Amino acid sequence: MVRPLKDYISLNTFFCIILIIFILAFMIFLSFRNYLLFHTTIELFSIIVAFGITIIAVNSFHSDNYYIKFIGIGYAFVGGFDLLHTLGYAGMGVFTNSSISLSSQLWIIARYFEAITLLAANFFINNRFKGRYPFLVFSGISILSLSSIFYFENFPDTFINGHGLTPFKNYNEYIIISLFAAGLFLLFKNKNYFNTIVFRQLALAYLVTISGEIFFTLYISVYDIENMIGHLFKLVSFYLLYKAVLETKINSPYLELAKKEALLKEANEQLEHIYSRISDGFFSLNSNWEISYLNNNAAQFFSERKDLLIGKPFNEIIDQDSLVYNKCIESMSHQKKMEFEAYIERISHYFVFYLYPSVDGISVYFRDITETKESQKEIERLDQLKIVGNMAATIAHEVRNPLTVVGGFIQLMDSKEKNQQNKDYYRLILNELDRVNSIISQFLSVAKDEIKEVSVENLNNIINDLFPLLSSDALKHDKEIKLQLEDIPDISLNEKEICQLILNLVRNGLEAMEPKKAVTIATSYNQVNDELILSVKDEGKGISSENIDKLGTPFFTTKDNGTGLGLSVCYNIAKKHGAVMDIESSCNGTTFSVRFNSKNDDIDNQEAN
Repeated sequence: MVRPLKDYISLNTFFCIILIIFILAFMIFLSFRNYLLFHTTIELFSIIVAFGITIIAVNSFHSDNYYIKFIGIGYAFVGGFDLLHTLGYAGMGVFTNSSISLSSQLWIIARYFEAITLLAANFFINNRFKGRYPFLVFSGISILSLSSIFYFENFPDTFINGHGLTPFKNYNEYIIISLFAAGLFLLFKNKNYFNTIVFRQLALAYLVTISGEIFFTLYISVYDIENMIGHLFKLVSFYLLYKAVLETKINSPYLELAKKEALLKEANEQLEHIYSRISDGFFSLNSNWEISYLNNNAAQFFSERKDLLIGKPFNEIIDQDSLVYNKCIESMSHQKKMEFEAYIERISHYFVFYLYPSVDGISVYFRDITETKESQKEIERLDQLKIVGNMAATIAHEVRNPLTVVGGFIQLMDSKEKNQQNKDYYRLILNELDRVNSIISQFLSVAKDEIKEVSVENLNNIINDLFPLLSSDALKHDKEIKLQLEDIPDISLNEKEICQLILNLVRNGLEAMEPKKAVTIATSYNQVNDELILSVKDEGKGISSENIDKLGTPFFTTKDNGTGLGLSVCYNIAKKHGAVMDIESSCNGTTFSVRFNSKNDDIDNQEAN
């Protein structure tokens, strides 16, 4: 099956071909009805195109395209001589000596200018020139040519009535054809410097012009078919020049702008995609302190929809007394980049902010560093535990030895009858020695970094075994112990240390409460994170924000007679079990949560070691 021609070419080109065919058909019809009008119409079109090229070139003199600059200068003279050729055509009556020979003489000069312009322009693709030099040369040639025709009247005849074209005219046409052919050859050599479509249009214009010039060597009468075909070829060649130069230069800024807009839009979309995917927040303010852009994380930070925040004044979405607002003011006023950390109480998170000011506004990039802060606190707490542990390992045994001796002598003195009157003092001393020994034991517990005697246990069983002891302690002070135990898997534990951890947490909770209150011990299992969670919740007054970060620090305590080692021991036990301790506190009480990894890889590794 034969495919239609329009399937092989673009729709735009197809319609252009149809339009050209229609115009050529109309011009052929017009040539038979009124040849003078036919001739004048074609020449006026070529004159408009020639002067249009000149106008484009004049407005391109600030660029480095010397090819267009040279063509623009040359076609100014081409258009001028084509205008004189049209006015001097037989029947126009503009010049007193209007004749076929006069118009042919002007035609020859115009074609020489055109051929030389297109040929010489190839030499200025990579070379520069001063605009006045080509203009002066062309002006000098024009003056000599016009003087020869109109003043000296010694320009050779180109047409003789009854005989047709003179040899002078035909020989010059062949020279002109040769110049066009040479220009076409150089055009092909320089094809890489042209847009593909422009190159094809220029090359086709050369070929059509050469074809037209051949027909202009064949006619005997200006009304011959060869003369008409030659003018039709000229119409097509100037149309191709219009497409290659005028249309390209007129459309190229808009096409370039459209291309840049498309690239800018694509870049903005990519930037938007990047900003929307990053986990950090970003927003920018214009010079009026209005939100000009923000990503999704920034919108979440301000707790508002993104589209509602664009264009909103900054002071309406953030407290003017806040550190962030004041830092932005300072950064803008000093035009200085800034970096700072801030705690946002509204969401209880730490952020680091980076401010980048400019004359048009300020860009703010921020990152949530809450986990980093908590990790730093945990590292500091563990470092402190390590210091205490090292100290305990160094001095604990040295302290215990003299204490054992002192305790032995006190017991010996207490056993003698003559010292019975001091019996209460001896028992007080022994109790205090036992208390010192207990503190040393806690020191040694903090010093231990590894777990021994690990076994697979169920945390609920350990809690149930401790429950009678814990309930007894609570009842002594008119308080209560509640259990909320869920089904949980068995994990590897050191039973004695976990008992110590639970006892410490529960007794701390009991001491923090008024009578008639309760401590709740709960267990649960998070299948998503594969975590077993032990929590101890009291109903006390809570812990102040300035103290909550210090909990677990050795020797820090809020009790009148506390050592500050109980929670340190708990943190160390949790660490050795590969668990993490969290604290939540409010005016309604405090909850200590210990999150164990049910796989207990850390415990298994320690046991293997």
